[in-house]
Amino acid sequence: MLLNHDNHLSARGMKEQGFELRKNAYHNSWQPYLAYWGCAWSAIFVLINGLTIFFGKFNVSGFFAACGLLKLHLWILSVY
Repeated sequence: MLLNHDNHLSARGMKEQGFELRKNAYHNSWQPYLAYWGCAWSAIFVLINGLTIFFGKFNVSGFFAACGLLKLHLWILSVY
């Protein structure tokens, strides 16, 4: 979040100086919405990852692996 805030401030500074932001080496008008879309799909895939454990033969190690992946994903999202 801090990097996004700094990027916003530098973009604001460039606008004040009359610099066109579209002339930057990297410009994407879909950001940050494309990043939100990717995070949402990642969360969906992590959540449905462990559903196969409950259909068929239950496996304790598979259950803990799926729960661990969910916790890891939530931790990464909270740190970011």
